[in-house]
Amino acid sequence: MKKAIEALNLNVQYFSEANPYDIDLYGKSPIIVTLIDVDSSLGVSKMKIQKLSNSKFKLYLNKKNLGVYEFNKILNVSTIGKITIRLNANFVFPDNNNVLVNIVPIDRIIEANLEKLDVSLLNQKSTVLKLAFQETIIARGKDILRQLHHEYLLSSLVDKNIEASNTLKFIDERLGLITSELQQVERDVQNYKSKEGFTDLSSEANLFLEKVKEADLKLNEASIRLNVLDNLEKSIQSPSSNLNGLFSLIEDPILFRLLGQLEELEVQKQKLDKTVQPSNPQYQVVLNQINSVKQSIRENINNQKRTILITKNTIVKSNSALETSIKQIPKKEREFISIKRQQEIKESLYLLLLQKKEETAISYASTVADSRLIDEAFVNPTPIKPKPVVLYTLALLFGIVIPLLIVNLKTALNDKVVTRAELESFIKNLPISGEISLKPKSIGGPLLDFSGNQFIHEQFRMLRSNLKFLTRSEGSNVLLLTSNISGEGKSFISLNVAACIASYGKRVLLINADLRKPKLHEYLGVDNTIGFVNFLIGEETLLKVIRNTSHDHFDFISCGPIPPNPSELLENTKLNELISEARTLYDYIIFDCPPVGLVSDALNIANFCDTTLFVVRSEYTPKIVLPTVLNLFKEKKFPSMSVVFNGTKGMNGYYGYGYGYGYGYGYGENFFGKKKKS
Repeated sequence: MKKAIEALNLNVQYFSEANPYDIDLYGKSPIIVTLIDVDSSLGVSKMKIQKLSNSKFKLYLNKKNLGVYEFNKILNVSTIGKITIRLNANFVFPDNNNVLVNIVPIDRIIEANLEKLDVSLLNQKSTVLKLAFQETIIARGKDILRQLHHEYLLSSLVDKNIEASNTLKFIDERLGLITSELQQVERDVQNYKSKEGFTDLSSEANLFLEKVKEADLKLNEASIRLNVLDNLEKSIQSPSSNLNGLFSLIEDPILFRLLGQLEELEVQKQKLDKTVQPSNPQYQVVLNQINSVKQSIRENINNQKRTILITKNTIVKSNSALETSIKQIPKKEREFISIKRQQEIKESLYLLLLQKKEETAISYASTVADSRLIDEAFVNPTPIKPKPVVLYTLALLFGIVIPLLIVNLKTALNDKVVTRAELESFIKNLPISGEISLKPKSIGGPLLDFSGNQFIHEQFRMLRSNLKFLTRSEGSNVLLLTSNISGEGKSFISLNVAACIASYGKRVLLINADLRKPKLHEYLGVDNTIGFVNFLIGEETLLKVIRNTSHDHFDFISCGPIPPNPSELLENTKLNELISEARTLYDYIIFDCPPVGLVSDALNIANFCDTTLFVVRSEYTPKIVLPTVLNLFKEKKFPSMSVVFNGTKGMNGYYGYGYGYGYGYGYGENFFGKKKKS
């Protein structure tokens, strides 16, 4: 894969700037970037080439302008190395004259392409492999498959040629030695004939000569076989056996098969060297198999050596007998036979080696790969990714099923009351006198102006109307507002209920009965130096502690100084005196009391009141406290009790103004007062 990528120059990628994605210009790039000397350890380098003319361009590297350069020149780019950029006359630049070039480390490209490649057998008994490559650019996918096959064939041919080359080298070494010896023997024959004037041998001498020559030929063949076995034995002694060049000289089929097994095991070992540690069990198994095969080869070599030595000894004995017979031939003939015998032996060996050399050379020249291409790379007419059925299924799953699961899970895990339906399921027969939505952001401050006709104004008017059906007194009405925990908007409700009632001409007195964390005086901008506490301890009269507000008919009594004993203070007779006196002056008296779930102050005041509004806030009040609210209603601890559902988001809820018991919340855009566009 690395050789294929280098041949196709795939680590240099070309793109055209386009929205929303850049367009791949593989095979269609108007420029060609050649890497001359690049640091392969660097990450991805992103360049932009902006063509200025046919000879110059502006170069950007990682969005940094490096300056203007000329095409076809060697550039020494910082953080990259030496490159050249030249124009490709076959293609033109995009309309914006910009081409993006990514130089990616080749190891990343190899890893990415190997993940896209799939190699499989057509069936278990077949010798045909199927190569599939997943690629969005058709031309690039075809090129990679073609180049992969080409590199695979070259690799196979190189291995075969190495074996033939080593065989030729071995034969050439032997030929050099035999040639030298043959030339010396031929000179000896020539010199002997010249010296002795000898021309022919007798028939008997020729017969002995043939026998001795045949024996000597066998003796030399045995020596060559021993030499080959010695070389083979030396080769298998090394940790990595190099057997190239020896296969063609092995005649024993058993030894040939063992050498083939050893070569296969060495290939497996080389692959495992690159992927596993030496302690790996599979690696150890291969090592044991290699040692076992080597031992078998050594035993086979030793057996063959013994056989060859026995044969050699037999030939030597035979030669001794023949030489004894030759001694009976006249001296000159005997000497000539000896010289001639050596000449013919050397000639036979020389011809044998020449024959082997020619056979190996022919094999080297006609080497073909063991594999061949059956079908050229082709494109699947149907895209394998993305699959429409899978996408539609996932769209249905993510668009419908998962949101439903999330909503149901969120509802199941939510411990706060959110909707009116949830509230009604908990409080059952306890009436809900009104709903108040989030205050619009356009309204500043907690006190509303009820001269308007926004949606939240109408909600307070609806609440005021429902109060008429809840009161149990025909005279002045004493209204108590409380909640279970702080931050539910009790003070906001009491403040605006009072303002809403006053807007209809009713005289209203709002009393801040929260003697622990008073807030109402801040909302109304009233001084809190004297107030409700001063009246309860007898320091001031009712008229002294009453403060006028900016609303007509709307008066206010602040808390005053915070006492150390609020509960005991509310239990004295001064509270009854205040209510009795206030009934003669006002139509409505509203007590803003602390949360009943935290202190008992509201229960002390409830005995003097006519109506109770219990505030529950959406997405804030825990569901776990609602049974407690219902018990207060059933046990009639509060007179004419009903619930105000605050902070709903039904029509137009938006997060806004912050106030209350340290908790910020508010209400949304106007509803009735918002002008429609023409």
